Amino acid sequence: MAIRKADSNGREKKLQSQIKGLTLERKVSDWLHTRGWTDVRGRKTVRGHEIDLFATREDWLSGKEYCLVECKACDVTHGHVTKFMTALNDFYKGLPGNELTGKPSVTAYIATTGSVPRNAKGAAELSKIPIKFKQF
Repeated sequence: MAIRKADSNGREKKLQSQIKGLTLERKVSDWLHTRGWTDVRGRKTVRGHEIDLFATREDWLSGKEYCLVECKACDVTHGHVTKFMTALNDFYKGLPGNELTGKPSVTAYIATTGSVPRNAKGAAELSKIPIKFKQF
């Protein structure tokens, strides 16, 4: 009987965590729309990495722009940042571009309901694509 109760508690905690994550993704999606990102999609696989939110917009001067967002309904860890950096770098490598036109603009956020410790911020500073943190 104790095992079943433990399994039930584990499933309940997992479900609560998923609900928190989906709620955060919805808030961030709404926020992106207010910032001019027109095509916001959730849960997109990009070059083998799952991205929580993927958005695009067209700028008449610079062309297509991309925004990739990792949502964390918890405190952000160094590991979260380095995993996201890998996804960003792989995405950026696959973008079209040349020496004359360059590559399209990429904006990256880690959105969180928790805190961002110094070591996570330090890891983000090493990213080729600047990672901004946004607290919700």
